[in-house]
Order: sequence, then structure tokens, then C-alpha cells
Amino acid sequence: MTASNRRLVIIGLDGATFDLIEPWAAAGDLPNISRLMAEGSWGRLRSVIHPFTAQAWTSMVTGAQQGKHRVFDFWERDFHTYGFRLLNASHRAMPALWNLLSRAGRDVIIVNLPQTYPPEPVQGVMVSGRDTPGLGATYTYPAALKAELDHVSSTPYVIVPDDWLWMQRRRPDLARQELLREIDVRFDAVAHLMAVRPWDLAFFVISATDGAAHFFWKYHDPTHPLHDPIEAQQYGDTLREVYRRCDQRIGQLLAQLAAVEDCNVLVVSDHGQGPLGP
Repeated sequence: MTASNRRLVIIGLDGATFDLIEPWAAAGDLPNISRLMAEGSWGRLRSVIHPFTAQAWTSMVTGAQQGKHRVFDFWERDFHTYGFRLLNASHRAMPALWNLLSRAGRDVIIVNLPQTYPPEPVQGVMVSGRDTPGLGATYTYPAALKAELDHVSSTPYVIVPDDWLWMQRRRPDLARQELLREIDVRFDAVAHLMAVRPWDLAFFVISATDGAAHFFWKYHDPTHPLHDPIEAQQYGDTLREVYRRCDQRIGQLLAQLAAVEDCNVLVVSDHGQGPLGP
């Protein structure tokens, strides 16, 4: 029996929600996501309990609940010091999808998945995600890939956008720029890697959809307790702009994949987003 030539691309939109996607797709703002929904299958899925990014993505890539893979959050209690310690890929108690595929001789491209630092040796390439301690760390496998990433986009590579920093400094205009920059850098990196390296699975995660909801929902939603109508005139469309940019880049990626035979595409999320309850 010969191995299948089938390929898979998984696009992760962190925190993406159908509460936004459905009306915007119906309005024509997300033509590429709308096309995927119309030509494929889609539905609302239940996240893990509690729906935290670290454990949700780890459950997705291991196929197990957090009691088995043992990643519950970005940090956990350290009973030796009575303090806390950050969790990363080294604390995951089960193999991930890329480990199994590498053992089976399949080539993988893994980019920006949470809880993937330090990057693991794989058959292919890995660029670790938000648990990376900083750009000074060796966040790629192989290590030489790190130098390559800064030259695939018009701006240096970014792991976690500085949206939170600029919001703390009361500069939502710069936070918005950071979110859009992260989308372009991520898609540029993945498109480059898929063009120059062999792959059977390409799996990457966009952080901007999560950050945009965290920091810009109050401008988007007039029922939000912090909603300011004046600021909303300037920033109220930021969430939609982030989703539009993702949709635009998904369209470009689909065009690149048009020449790839027998390739499936998944768009997935770790949890939804919404307004705070009363």
C-alpha cells in the first residue's frame, strides 16, 4: 500500500466566533470564508472547560482533554516555591499531531501554535507561538529558520503583537496597526514556507482575531458598559477590519493552493468571544 498524497491546511483564528462571522459573511464582508462555508461544512463546536487558549489548542492538537495532556493554562502553581511557573510545550504529557505525522514520515509546517515552545524536532519546520519568552529565544526548528523569517514580509517577524502594550498606553490606533501587521506577517511566513519546503500538513494560528475582541469589543458593541460613542466612531470598525484582513489573506492562500492537488482546508478556533455578562 502506498501513502496518500493528500494534504491538509489548518488555519487557526484564535477566538474567532460565528456571532461575528455569520452576519459579516452574509453582508459580503468575508467572501472567502463565506465561500468555504458554502462549499464545505461548518458548525459551532463546544470548546474545553474552561475555554482558555493554552488548554484549548493543546486539546485540539492532541485529541485529548486537559486532564490527560495536563496543560490547563499558561501557568500553574509551583508547589516547590509556593509561586507560579509558566507552562510550555515541555509540560505537555501527550504527543501532538505533528509528532505523530513526523513519526509516520510526513512533512509538517507548524507556525505560531500556542504552547509550542521550545520548538520540537519535527520532519519539517516549527515556529513556536505565544509561550515563546521573546524574539531573542531560539523559537524555530531548525534554528537557522529564525533568520529567514525576518525577510519574508515587509516588516520583521512577530510572535505576539503588541496590541496589549499600546492599549495600556491608550493608543488604540497603534494597537490596531499591530493586529493587522501580525496577520500579514503570519500569512507571509506561511505562504513562503509552503512555497519553498515540502509539506503534508501546514497548521498556523492568527492571534489578531483574539486580541481585537479583547481590546476593541467595547468600541464595536454599543451595549458594552465601557462603550464610548465618540471613540466608537474611530475604532468601532476595528474588529470587522481584522476579520476582513484575515479573509483577504485566506483568499490569497486559497489561490496559492489552487495548484495543489487533493488538498483540504480547515478553518478552526479554540473558543469564541462575546460581551461580558451582567
